[in-house]
Parts: sequence; structure tokens; C-alpha cells
Amino acid sequence: MKLSKLSLVLTALFTHMAIESLHIVTIQTERIIKESQRGLKIQNKIAQEQKRLAAPFEKIEAEIKAKEAILIDKQKALAKEDESFKNQASLLSAEARADKYDDLQRKHRELDKEVADFQLAMRQAHEDAKKVDQKLEMFYRKEMMSFEQEIKAIIEEVSKAQGWDIVLAKETLIFAGSSTDKTDVIIAKIDEKEAAKESQQTKQTSTKK
Repeated sequence: MKLSKLSLVLTALFTHMAIESLHIVTIQTERIIKESQRGLKIQNKIAQEQKRLAAPFEKIEAEIKAKEAILIDKQKALAKEDESFKNQASLLSAEARADKYDDLQRKHRELDKEVADFQLAMRQAHEDAKKVDQKLEMFYRKEMMSFEQEIKAIIEEVSKAQGWDIVLAKETLIFAGSSTDKTDVIIAKIDEKEAAKESQQTKQTSTKK
């Protein structure tokens, strides 16, 4: 059954009035994470964890760079020996030439082994670094998921108190007027709760002493 033109107009009008009656606000979640006291603490916690996980690799990186420099110097020195042998080979006796050739071959084998060991150490360090990155990513997700739940709970609490019907993430919208942005209200509430939590922890610590 087709709707009459009047029905369509009335439906559109009712929908428009319904939307107009709703109190819609927007929130910038990225600002909440970056600017709230709780968010700043989490960022600092993540940075500290990153520093802790990366600490062992600072020494490894320095050792790798030093070893790489040594190998480059050895390769250059051996290349000079090879060139010198080619230039002087005709002046040496057959026995001396054979001894020098064997000596150079031995040095090449030793250097090749050192290079192979170095490459293996590089691959192992790379794998270890990937594992550290994965650990840090898991740590980050755990902290942020927990914080996101806190943000949602506070948004719900403030929405009920302020009479907000719909809260939208501003980052996902094409356009939203500045008057709809209530990020500062949420940040203030988060900071208030964080301050209360710190005060409670301080009291508990003083009581224990």
C-alpha cells in the first residue's frame, strides 16, 4: 500500500521534530586520551614500559655496530692483502706463493664465518625486537581498552546528569558545530575522578604508616 503525499510529508516532519528534540553532543576521544590526567598517566606508563623493554637492546645495538665496524675493517685489510699478493705473486718462489695463498684462503674462511655469525646475530636481534614490539602492543591495548571502558562509563554518567540523548565521536563526523563539542566536560570529570582516587590512595598510605 503506497503512502499518500500528505503521509510522507507528515512522516518527514515528525522525524525532523524528533531529531530536533534530541540533545546530541560530540566528543573528541583523541583529546580525552592526550589531555586528561588519566590519559597522560597512561601515556607515561606506556613510555616507561617501552623504555624498560628497549633497554637491553641499547647494549646489543652498540655491540652490533662495533662488530660491523670491525668486520668492515677486516674486509678492507684482506682485500688489500689479496691485491698485494696478486701484484707480488710472480716475485715469490712456488713454495712461498703456495704458503701465502693458503694463508689468504684461511683468512677468507675465518672472515666468512665471522660474517655468517654476525648475520645470524642480526637476525636473532631482529626477531627479539619483533617480540618486544608485540609485547608493547599488547601492553598498549590492555591499558587503552581499560581506559576506554572508563571513558564510556563517565560519558554515560555525565550524559544522564546533563540530559544528553546521543553522544557521537567527533572524529567520525563530516561536520559538527563547535557548540556540540563537550570534550572539556568529559575531561574535567575524568580529572575530578582521578584527583579523588589519588586523594584516597594518599589517605590509605598515611593510615598504613
